[in-house]
Amino acid sequence: ELGAMRFERREYAQAVECYGKAAWYQPGNPVWHHNLASTYGTMRRFKDALAEDREAVRLDPAFADAWVGVALSALKLGDKAEAMAAAQRVYSLNPQDGRAITLLRQAR
Repeated sequence: ELGAMRFERREYAQAVECYGKAAWYQPGNPVWHHNLASTYGTMRRFKDALAEDREAVRLDPAFADAWVGVALSALKLGDKAEAMAAAQRVYSLNPQDGRAITLLRQAR
């Protein structure tokens, strides 16, 4: 897929364009929103990343990777309450997910 190829090449602006188009054409697909969020996060655009991961978890409340993204972006933006809630959600979905435990510690 073109977005992943652009991301791998560190062509982040082009990856955003690709993932944005995919999310626009398939707005109900949470993966495109999460991929877009991940790219925004890499670009340190945490507000945009948070918005896209929020949309991903709205579309699929069991999407653990997107909940991780919500937690990470919320932490970067200084919102420990949202980060803690998202980390708790990751933990509830998969207690063995080491990311959840790390995020829970960071959000304290």
